[in-house]
Order: sequence, then C-alpha cells, then structure tokens
Amino acid sequence: YSKSLDSTKTSPISVARTEKKIAIEREYWKTERIKFIQATEKCLNKALIHNLIYLRTFYLNYQQINISADFEQVICQKLFDVFQTQNALTIKQGLELVAVQLNITVQECECIFKKSIYEYKLPVNCYKLLVLDRPLSFVANAKEMITYVG
Repeated sequence: YSKSLDSTKTSPISVARTEKKIAIEREYWKTERIKFIQATEKCLNKALIHNLIYLRTFYLNYQQINISADFEQVICQKLFDVFQTQNALTIKQGLELVAVQLNITVQECECIFKKSIYEYKLPVNCYKLLVLDRPLSFVANAKEMITYVG
C-alpha cells in the first residue's frame, strides 16, 4: 500500500489519485466524528505481520480436524503448561510432546496451537517472531492461560 503513495515507485498521476481518495475518506470520517489514521504496512511490526499470517492458517485445517471444544481446551492448557514449565523446548518439540501426550497428530496440535494464540487464549508475545525451531516467548508475567469469553 505504501508504494501507491510513493511517486518514485508509482506514477505521479496514480499517487495524486490515491491522495485524493484518501482526502475524501478523511472528510467522510470527519463528518462521522471518527478519528482518521492512515497506516501502511510500514507502520506495523514485521514480526507481528509474519506471525498473524502464520497463525491465520489454522483456518485452512480447522474444519478438517474433529476435536470437541472441551478437548480443544485441554490441548490449549497442556500447551501452556508444557511451554511454561519446559521453556527451553522449541515450538516444534513442544507441539510434538503435547501431541504424543494427548494422542493426537502434530498437525492437529499445531492447528489448535495457532488457533489458541490467534484467539488470545495462549499469552504469546506475537511481537517476537514465531519460529518452529526456537523456544516460545510468552508475554511478560504470563502465569496462567487466558480464559477468553467472547
């Protein structure tokens, strides 16, 4: 998106058109008494963007796994406990351990792992890059799993 505002990367005519559209949007939100903030991909943390893309892929597999909501909660709690007590484990090792302990596939475990982070059930620091061969980073002072009431 930022390229559409840069006349060195996009034609000046296109940049002018984009700027006019933004001005119209700004005026619309002003009439609605809503603060207008212009943000591009350059304003966001690169690790957060990468992690959100990775985490959202759980939607691709979630419909294919057959896990009840109660068992999903058990998986989530086990993931939290394992990563909290064995914080030197890589994400991959933790997923494999939980999968074996709960007799599920690593793919099912990873799917619930992603979903749990994406839905704020696991207090993971998403501003730090999630890499399968590195340990998991919880948010500061994470003492318990988050109970999300949505």
